[in-house]
Amino acid sequence: MTTIAKDKNTTITVGPAGTTSTPTVTADTRDAESTSPGASANATTATHATTTITATATPAAGDPVDPVAPVAPVAPVAPVDPVGCLVSDILDCYRSLSELATLDPCPQVDALFGQLVHLCRQTPADATATRILNDPRIVEITPHLRQLCADGEYRLEAHWVEKMTRFETKKDVDAMLLSFTYYDNYVDLVRMELNAIASVTVDQPPSKFAILGSGPLPLTSLCILEALKQQKHPPVSVHNVDHDSWAISTSTELCRKLGHNTASMNFHCADAKSKSLDLYFFDVVYLAALVGINNEQKKDAILEIASRMRPGALLMLRSAHSLRGLLYPVSPFDVLLVMHGHGTWRVGADVLTSYRGETGG
Repeated sequence: MTTIAKDKNTTITVGPAGTTSTPTVTADTRDAESTSPGASANATTATHATTTITATATPAAGDPVDPVAPVAPVAPVAPVDPVGCLVSDILDCYRSLSELATLDPCPQVDALFGQLVHLCRQTPADATATRILNDPRIVEITPHLRQLCADGEYRLEAHWVEKMTRFETKKDVDAMLLSFTYYDNYVDLVRMELNAIASVTVDQPPSKFAILGSGPLPLTSLCILEALKQQKHPPVSVHNVDHDSWAISTSTELCRKLGHNTASMNFHCADAKSKSLDLYFFDVVYLAALVGINNEQKKDAILEIASRMRPGALLMLRSAHSLRGLLYPVSPFDVLLVMHGHGTWRVGADVLTSYRGETGG
């Protein structure tokens, strides 16, 4: 064995010639930060590191050579099935929501709804979306999943409107309204809808709106009034209709504190399909996405509502497209145009083109 001194920090050891030993180079180095001129005053002890570099010597003539170990065959990787992955994720999210004792807003509920909406906002090819929506497991949970979404959205609005109505001054209520998580999304959504309406009502801009399914927090109505005010539009009135008496009383109180009088904003507790609900004098009737929890109910509601509207009036549908049909029922009619709102929605809806009923609505 021969030892060659390279320097004071490095030793090279080499075996006798003709042997199959492995030469090693061992370097004893000091931490650069500890030995550099700018090292910290606290570094009183140099840090040593040992690095060993090993190489295999070439065997001498006549030495036996170890056979090369056989390489195990690599199993083929199964292709990822995007449909199966999405179906599995949706089912997991549904089960988690179903197991909750309440859907009142909280970090866990918000996270689960956020995850669900993220999954449903994906835009796969139509054939892929159809496979997902027609999967027997998805078909089975869809009605209950939509109901969970409706319940979650109602509780979210109720939670916020209760916070808003605790304040007495218009300034404080306005500030709380503007801080609502999805306020800006409603602003964008209503702006798109009003642009669509304006494109087909050039000669006579609408002045009377009805919102069917206005809910505890009438954001659509408030955004319509604000948007048209900014456009210097002639004064308009919005009639809010909901079958829930608590939603009507709470939203009425909210709008009173916001300074809206009955000329611009009024409320009516009634079922959207009630024959006693007179819709003849409205220029535009909005139908909320949650009116009609399945396609048959929605179609019946649309036809009934259209039959009570005057000829030439517009029925604006909020519905869902593609995977968002897991959140809301899709339109039962042929869709000519779909508009998506931008931003992150807890429960997202698509805007569909207006439908003019054959009965004159």
